[in-house]
Amino acid sequence: MKLNIFKIGIICFLAWLIFILASQWPDDLAHIIFCDVGQGDAILIIHKNRQMLIDGGPDDSVINCLEENMPFWDRTLDFLIISHMDLDHIGGLPTVLSRYSVNIILRTITTKKTADFEALETAVSRKSSHNTQILAPYVGQHLKLSHLVDSIVISPQVTYGKINADILVKTETILSDNNAQFSSIIDENISENDRSIVLIVLFQDVRLLLTGDLEKPGELAVLESGLTEPINIIKVGHHGSKSSSTRPFIEAFRPEIAVISSGKNNQYNHPFPQVIDLFNELGVDIYRTDTLGSVKFATDGSNYWRVN
Repeated sequence: MKLNIFKIGIICFLAWLIFILASQWPDDLAHIIFCDVGQGDAILIIHKNRQMLIDGGPDDSVINCLEENMPFWDRTLDFLIISHMDLDHIGGLPTVLSRYSVNIILRTITTKKTADFEALETAVSRKSSHNTQILAPYVGQHLKLSHLVDSIVISPQVTYGKINADILVKTETILSDNNAQFSSIIDENISENDRSIVLIVLFQDVRLLLTGDLEKPGELAVLESGLTEPINIIKVGHHGSKSSSTRPFIEAFRPEIAVISSGKNNQYNHPFPQVIDLFNELGVDIYRTDTLGSVKFATDGSNYWRVN
């Protein structure tokens, strides 16, 4: 009798393990998760066994998003993009870096020297000693996650200086072959928000615009550069602040969906009514993390849809 109970227990355990593995096994779709991290940004992009994290929110709540959306056995991020160095974008990243391996970190140049920035610098420095590549952004830079997911840096507007290619370590997720290797030199008069790395993420026919905390001067620089084209989804700049999402910028990109990442009852009153009104006037559907929690989309490269 005891032997039969033991066999039944083993069978139940194996059935449970198979169920867990099947439920977390990656599918063929690309997934976009705007993580609910309160008043801040964290966006996770997944295709099969590859992941790109853009920002880490104000605290360790980003870990919940990673654990909920990545298989429990996968502890590697292929790309970590740090849009800029404000607390609400970097606060959770030291913990992320302590728990996950990272192949490539793309980070901005900054003159900011806060305690949060120093904590992140220490964590990044530890990773760089373990073969993590630390790169600076430049306009036109490609970051290829998989055959379905590519992305292009369109801001900040920088000048370029050639760096020694020998410092880069080749990996499977190395920047696309047509990338020159540059370091960025950014005007010190540019605000921290306008230093934000802005990406267009391409899922073949589906396009996503990630704006960091880009404000009016940064938006104007993008418009003057001519790096605009219709997109499907926009991550609204600076959590829906009135200092971002100018009419010319939104009209140039013509998004179908706007996602606003902000905290419930936040002290900044984000998002501002005039920003909501603009998107409503332009017929853009709005999704907000402060009212919906994490907002998720999936795409096969031709179509996209919201998922629960």
